Amino acid sequence: MPIINCKNCGEEITVPEGRTSVVCKHCGSFIALTKVSDEVQEKVYTEAAAMMEAADDIKSYEKAAEALFALNGYKDSVDLAVKCREEIDRLKKEKDKAAEITAGLVKKAALIAAILIVLCIAAAFIVVRMILPAGKYKAAQEALETADYITAYETLESIGSYKDSKELMFSIEDDYKQALISEADIGSCVILGTYEQDNNAPDGVEAIEWIALDKQDGRALLLSVDALDCKPYNKVYEDVTWETCTLRAWLNDEFYNTAFSEKEKEIIALTTNINEDNTIGAEFRKENGYEPATIGGSDTEDRVFLLSIQEVQKYFGLSDSDLEDYKELDDLKAVPSEYATASGAWTADDYAFSDSSCWWWLRSPGDMQKSAASVYRGGSVAWGGDTVSYTGNCVRPAVWINLED
Repeated sequence: MPIINCKNCGEEITVPEGRTSVVCKHCGSFIALTKVSDEVQEKVYTEAAAMMEAADDIKSYEKAAEALFALNGYKDSVDLAVKCREEIDRLKKEKDKAAEITAGLVKKAALIAAILIVLCIAAAFIVVRMILPAGKYKAAQEALETADYITAYETLESIGSYKDSKELMFSIEDDYKQALISEADIGSCVILGTYEQDNNAPDGVEAIEWIALDKQDGRALLLSVDALDCKPYNKVYEDVTWETCTLRAWLNDEFYNTAFSEKEKEIIALTTNINEDNTIGAEFRKENGYEPATIGGSDTEDRVFLLSIQEVQKYFGLSDSDLEDYKELDDLKAVPSEYATASGAWTADDYAFSDSSCWWWLRSPGDMQKSAASVYRGGSVAWGGDTVSYTGNCVRPAVWINLED
């Protein structure tokens, strides 16, 4: 009986005489048997052998093996098919080994990359936390040696907690503020002192912002940007001047000692204020039987004070006729702090106006001795003033700052 090889597994199969098909006992494949001429078998054998010779990968060897197994033992087709299978096994092992090597290389490369990343991070950490801060710290020390407090302070601020940078910052903070004021242009804002402003005492006091109104003779005149508190000009309704009013006493005692540190107090100048009489509105005074002038009182020496009518005219460009016409200026408007509002400040909101600006006191007398001038919420000067005991007006302190030691 003839013997053939299974096309799928190569197992030898004995074919009984007269059978047209068989089943492989090894793999269970069904094989149909057809009579093929010797000439056709030779041709297929030659092509399959050539295919095997040219094969260089798994796929081409598998194709050659399939063709050789199909010859059912013609010549040495079975041996050649087995060799194809051996080559296939060899190539698969090489492929698996190459994949293993590649995986190892990828893993190694990933490990190297991870190490490099860690090294880069470490290097960056060293640069950021040690090298750069060290250089900046040295630069800050050099700036301190030349009394360049702005450069020194801001450089120390940029390096955080390096060495004693925070302690140095704190030690020159007042010098830094003084230097900023010294370099500030007229009309620009600066920070000096602290005061309760957000009406939330547990969170601490807030920095006071000031606008620079003037710079001359090594000094700068500052006016608080916001109205910081709400106080009467004088606690009692009586004839009074700036010299004798309770608001002056409060500003130069309680406010002064609350708002400024001992170091800041050193740069606040003792200012001689000229307290001129109020002669605005001569025609109105005459028609209504008022004195032609309201007495401004004696000159005073103050650390903290209010602007006078004459100073408002000087720094905000108002003439006597502008005052008599109640000319409004946006630059004269002031917003009260939340603390001042909670303390009783009357604002434009109380009169259904479009903003929250408030009324604030000037130190000049009004049109009678029991009144003091003020600035209306719309930004005009109320030269006739409000009664001195009125409790709805706000306070915008002013100070002269020494810019030179």
